Amino acid sequence: MNNIKKSLKNFFDLCSKERYTIGTSVARVGLGMIIIYNYLIIYFQREIIFGVNGLVGQSAENISIYKFISDNTIFQIVFHLGLIVAFLYTIGFYINITGVINYIFTFSFINQGFLMTDGGDNLLILLLFYLLFANTTTYFAVIKSKRNSELRSIIHNFAVYACIIQICIVYFVSALYQVNGEKWFNGTALYYITQVDIFSNPNLDFLLTNNDIVMSVLTYFSVIIKIAFPFLIFNKNIKLVIVLLIIMFHIGIGIFMGLVTFALTMILAESLLFTDSEYRKANKILNRIRFKFQRKGFE
Repeated sequence: MNNIKKSLKNFFDLCSKERYTIGTSVARVGLGMIIIYNYLIIYFQREIIFGVNGLVGQSAENISIYKFISDNTIFQIVFHLGLIVAFLYTIGFYINITGVINYIFTFSFINQGFLMTDGGDNLLILLLFYLLFANTTTYFAVIKSKRNSELRSIIHNFAVYACIIQICIVYFVSALYQVNGEKWFNGTALYYITQVDIFSNPNLDFLLTNNDIVMSVLTYFSVIIKIAFPFLIFNKNIKLVIVLLIIMFHIGIGIFMGLVTFALTMILAESLLFTDSEYRKANKILNRIRFKFQRKGFE
């Protein structure tokens, strides 16, 4: 009976104490910057893509605010409001309000601009939704959150757990699809990907395509790392290693495939995997290393 009570108490403590506030704050800033980047990258083409008489216009079947706009002036107001709200969300200004509004604007932006998305938008919109229920303004915010109640802390933790589960699902399902593909199975998938113009970097692809062994190793690595990810991140001893490997994997995607926002979204998602104590421990180690280098410099 005592063991049961102790287990229940530990579980309650685990759920009622906010343990992921640094990660959620980093994710808020990072995802907000990606949203702002998406707005700015097409800013001068906004009317062509999103406008009333643009490529999509009101014909889009997806749910979007832009779908119901028939006046160009209103379109300009909505577009710029979306950009402003994204900025306010990024800096952590009245996050309970700007978070919801930013989600609506971003959801509409992504659905209206489906012709220019790269896949990372799917995870981005899911993370934005889960983070609506999390405390994301303890750090790096102009208006920081106050001490939350136990109920609010429980909701925060479960919102983060939902993000982590979603990340694991993305990796695992992606790997399962790859395993069922013949080209992934025989190690040639990455070679064929580099032959597709929209998913390749002609200035750097030769570094990979000229070496068959490297191509095969990277192909199998991408499958293995994603299958292993959902299981290994719960092992404290190797979690950092697996996350660093997956970050390197996404950096490669951003550089060699040109899927920059996809890669950045996936990398930022990893920030949610670490507790505050793990971040503080990492910061102490980095400070210790920096201090050693500074001391050697003075010597």
